[in-house]
Amino acid sequence: MIKKLAQPNLSTHPQRTALYPAENPPLDRTDSTISVTEPWLGPEEMASIQRAVETGFISSAGPAVEEFEAALAAQCETDHAIAVSSGTHGLDLLMYALGVGPGDEVIVPALTFISVGACVVRAGAQPIFVDVDKDSLVMSADTVRNAITDKTVGMIPVHTYGHPCAMNELNALANDHGLFVLEDACEALGARTEEAPVGGLGDVGVHSFYANKMITTGNGGALTTNHAELAKLLRELRGYSYSPGRFFWHEHMPFNIRMSALQAAVGTVQLQKLEEIVTQRQWLAIQYQLHLSDLPGITLPTDCSSGRHAYWMYTIHVDPEEAGLDASTLRAILAENGIETRPVFTPLHVQPILQTSAKPQGPFPASEWAAQTGINLPSSYGLSADQIKAICTVIRRSISNA
Repeated sequence: MIKKLAQPNLSTHPQRTALYPAENPPLDRTDSTISVTEPWLGPEEMASIQRAVETGFISSAGPAVEEFEAALAAQCETDHAIAVSSGTHGLDLLMYALGVGPGDEVIVPALTFISVGACVVRAGAQPIFVDVDKDSLVMSADTVRNAITDKTVGMIPVHTYGHPCAMNELNALANDHGLFVLEDACEALGARTEEAPVGGLGDVGVHSFYANKMITTGNGGALTTNHAELAKLLRELRGYSYSPGRFFWHEHMPFNIRMSALQAAVGTVQLQKLEEIVTQRQWLAIQYQLHLSDLPGITLPTDCSSGRHAYWMYTIHVDPEEAGLDASTLRAILAENGIETRPVFTPLHVQPILQTSAKPQGPFPASEWAAQTGINLPSSYGLSADQIKAICTVIRRSISNA
C-alpha cells in the first residue's frame, strides 16, 4: 500500500501561511513565448554525442566521462571532479561520505532550494537555518557564527542565483570550529571570488547540470574537490560501492548515481561555451538595469563587490506599497503577455516535509521578504535586446497602471 501523505496544516504555522506560494499563473505557450530560461545547444553537442556513441562507451565508463571530469576540474581549479547523476544526489552522497547522521547539525541558508535542507534530513541530522543577506541573498559568516553549537559538523553555503558567497570568511570560521564546508555551486558555475572560481572554494563543491542551469547535460551533476581520499571514496560510492578491484563486494552502502557518457559528451562542449554564457548573462543584467532602475517599488539584484556574479537568474523584488501591485500579480500580468517567470524559493524553515527533523526555527526576515517579493525574470543565453525591452515594457506599464 502507498502511504498517504498528510497535507500541510497551514493554520498552525503563521509563517507558513504567509509564505505559502501562489499558484503559477497560466501560460499559453506559443512560438513567441519568452521562457524563463532555455539551454544553448547546437550541432557541437550532437557531434560530441556521436563520437561517444562510436566508442561504444555510452554508460558511465569510458573516455567521455573522463574528459568531462578533467574539463570541469580545470574550470573549478580543483584536482578532482566526480560526475554524478544530479546535484541533489551529489549532496546525498556527501552526507554519507562525511558520516553525517543522527545528533549532528548542519548549517544551511533558509533561502535556497529544498535539496540543501533535504539532504541533511535524509541523513538523519538536523538542518540549522540561518538568514541570508538581503542584498546578495547568500548567507554570511556573521549569521553562521551565531548558529554554531557543539553539535555542528558542517555548513553548506549556497551561491544563490549566481552570487558567490564570501568564502574566505566562511572557511576561516569553519577552520576555527573544525567544520566541513560543502560549497553549493549548482546555480553559479562561472562565477568567482577575487581568489578563484566557484567549485573549488570549500572542502568540496556541488554542481547541477539540469537543463536550466548555467551549462547542461540534460540532467546530471558533479562534485569537485582537492581532497584525494574523499575523491577516491566518492568515485567508489557513486557506482554501487564496489570495493576497488572486486565486483559484488561492498563495504559501503550502494549508490547508483553515475553520469552517462552521453551526458558527459554534452557537458564537455557546454563547458567550452561557459565563458560566453557568463558574459551574456552579465550583459543581460546591464540591460535589465538600464530599463528598470528608475522604477518605484522595484529592487534590482546587487553585483559582487569583488569577484564575478554569474546571474543565473535575474531576480527582482516588488514592494507592493510602492509599486502598487505585488509579485504574484506582476507574474500573472507577465504570463498574460507570454512571458514566463518563476518565484523566488520558499524558505526551508516553512517547508512541511522538513519540519519534523528541523523543528520550529525562525523567523528569518530577509529570506521571508525575498520569497514574498521576488521574481526570477527570463535569463536565457539567447535572450535578445528586443525581448528584454518587451519584458521591461510590460513591467513598466503594469506599475504605471497599478
